[in-house]
Amino acid sequence: MDWRHAVVGGSAGLVEATIMHPMDTLKTRMQAERVGNVAFTRIRDAFSTTLRKEGLGAFYKGIGPVMTSVVPKVCFQYAGLSVFTKLIETHTNISKSMRPSAAGILTGVFQAIAVVAPMELIKNRQQVDVTSGGSLFRTTKSIISTHGIRGLYRGVVITIFRQAWGLFIKFGGYTAIRDYGSASIPYFNNPSNRAFLHSFAGFTTNLFVAFLVSPLDVVKTRVQLADGAVPLTIRKCVSQIITHEGYHVFFKGVSMRVARIAPGGAIQFTAAEWVARKLDVKIG
Repeated sequence: MDWRHAVVGGSAGLVEATIMHPMDTLKTRMQAERVGNVAFTRIRDAFSTTLRKEGLGAFYKGIGPVMTSVVPKVCFQYAGLSVFTKLIETHTNISKSMRPSAAGILTGVFQAIAVVAPMELIKNRQQVDVTSGGSLFRTTKSIISTHGIRGLYRGVVITIFRQAWGLFIKFGGYTAIRDYGSASIPYFNNPSNRAFLHSFAGFTTNLFVAFLVSPLDVVKTRVQLADGAVPLTIRKCVSQIITHEGYHVFFKGVSMRVARIAPGGAIQFTAAEWVARKLDVKIG
């Protein structure tokens, strides 16, 4: 793996996470069945209640695990796109246009197991904690003391599905829009003019990701927040949502998810392409 892909991914991830984390906190609180004794149905209520009762700092709850995991997570993302795309090109007959999407599936599986599943579980628990909350170490210790090491991997299967499906769309969509724009629009023939193209491609692709991945993200959040002695299964979670709340809940918090990851995609890919150009390395 080229070390430059790690630098590209880490830089892009840090920039995006720092700017967009408050949106992620609101998204998680909307998706949760309850936050304290409150079940939020409107973003405005989630925002005002959080601000009034907990202050501005509450919007950055869970930032510890995010900042700890974002560098390896996004490093895996960009390195995976490069490495798996080349492996797929060498060892399969998958068409060129589908290689980034196929690389996204493989990257998503690896990323979910190695980083995303345990760190997002910790993040989600901290984000819905209406008390002063705890440190990354304290939250991790609490989970392990109650459920063992395996407790950190509650929801790992649904996380794998979410990451694989999300990166399938993200990699395929981004590279298709970027490559089409570079080849078909003369203005973008000059690399220094491509920042807008990268922002547009990242924003547009993540807009689709936000909507199409939302049901999996809601189920993942619910499964990871369930704190019973017996883990909540995906099947039971889906059944409970449909029976007691309705299908619309699978898109609960989707507007915050859009607000979080669509601009985040623009920021991340623009930052990544800028760093990649400086290091003379190509993404995808």
